[in-house]
Amino acid sequence: MASETKIMKKEEDETALHAPSDRLSYLPNELLTMVISSLSVAEAARTSTLAKSWQGLWRHAERLEFDETTMPRPSILPKKRQIGTGSLYGTVICMVFNSYVGDLTSVSFKHFPRSIAVGELDFWVDFVLNKFRKINSLSLECERLVPEPEPPFFLMGSKSVKLNFRPMDSSNLNSLELTNYTMTTSTPEALNGCGWKLKILKLKNMRMSDDVINGVLRKCLGLESLSIVESKGFKTLKINNPWLKFLELGWLIVNEVNLSVERLETLVVDSLMCPPKGLKIYTVNLKIFHLSCNSIAQRMRIRRSYNQPLLKTQDIFEYCTDLLGYNSFNIFQNILIASIDLDLNNIRESMALSYILRLSLCLETLEITIPPVEEDDFLAGANNSYDNVCLSFPTSMFWERNNLYNCMNHTLKFVTIKGFTGKEQEVKFIQHIIKNATTIKKITIISDSATILKEAEALLILPRNSIYLSIIFKSESDDVAQLTSQVNNKMSFLDSEEY
Repeated sequence: MASETKIMKKEEDETALHAPSDRLSYLPNELLTMVISSLSVAEAARTSTLAKSWQGLWRHAERLEFDETTMPRPSILPKKRQIGTGSLYGTVICMVFNSYVGDLTSVSFKHFPRSIAVGELDFWVDFVLNKFRKINSLSLECERLVPEPEPPFFLMGSKSVKLNFRPMDSSNLNSLELTNYTMTTSTPEALNGCGWKLKILKLKNMRMSDDVINGVLRKCLGLESLSIVESKGFKTLKINNPWLKFLELGWLIVNEVNLSVERLETLVVDSLMCPPKGLKIYTVNLKIFHLSCNSIAQRMRIRRSYNQPLLKTQDIFEYCTDLLGYNSFNIFQNILIASIDLDLNNIRESMALSYILRLSLCLETLEITIPPVEEDDFLAGANNSYDNVCLSFPTSMFWERNNLYNCMNHTLKFVTIKGFTGKEQEVKFIQHIIKNATTIKKITIISDSATILKEAEALLILPRNSIYLSIIFKSESDDVAQLTSQVNNKMSFLDSEEY
């Protein structure tokens, strides 16, 4: 028996000795092609040197990514050249397509402004859309030679490159992403042919007039996902696309946003400058709501004298419900996940949150980020917890005087508080959840302050209404690592005592 075991072990050692070290090369070509499709064209071509089995596989990649900014010398070639090859970038594209034999489904062009000036980009976009009938994803990005200021609010004199689309009547585009262009009046008509086919549209750092952006949205009625970020030139945004499910609006300065999207499921709003009364939202199927209010944007607004206010969470809560009588319907009744920037120390904001919790019948996950108090805001009295709200009882009793909400009784499972500082109203809100939520499973408290140990310990010893609840403290900085360890150790001890 012992001799048989030795023979078997010897055979295993010999098999391992002669096993191929390059296991990737023994994968099916279909899988290797998928790997190559995630690389840029230059990286994909280099894989031919890895092994014989890799040679020529890049010619079958379903996705091609051309990036002029990675080329060492994107210089102009001699005048006698083939159309579309006015530069090293164009020549590389031409060589790739001359060797390509696969079924292209996605293509990306990142280029310098000169490619538009000499007509290269128009030529190649038209070429790939007409030759490769299976293309469903197109991404175009113009690399700015002079970077714009950060954060992304733009000087009125900043330049962008005009992009003139040719009609896409025969295109099967499902996804279109544009970055750093000026859209012209011809753009809506160019998209007319693929309007119902186009499902995903991403516009970043675009300059476009009201007529252009709203014209595009009227043509692309089949959209299911729309992102408009860091763009300018328009003051009114009207979105009535019947099939839209995902909408992202970020770093925009507008006078009016009118959303009438019955099927909308996810709404992401980031640092939007808009008068609260100018925001009109109609949707009854919203499942995920995310709103962030970047304080940097507020300071930029003050320095550059923009007239539009930075839209806050309480603005949407107040003006998009019947809390102030502006809407007669409830857009939050089916919400499952809410991620918001909100100051729990501000009674007006807490009142708006309390009202939304009362309206939300299905809320499962609530994430609140408490914004840091800027020095200028503090000096201006912006940290006043009353915020011009007069209560008939002490503010410390605000959450105690509130009735229980349907979501706390039946659906709320996860709560996260970021930016916790241990102030009274923050603690009172968390206490309210601990004492009343019946199905809550986890409360995560994230802080960058090393002075909350006392408040943390007090929260951990509170009687919990849910037997499943665990309370976790985390730190955002190394300075409070020791505090986090102490609190979590106490939590583990208390949990073990319960059971």
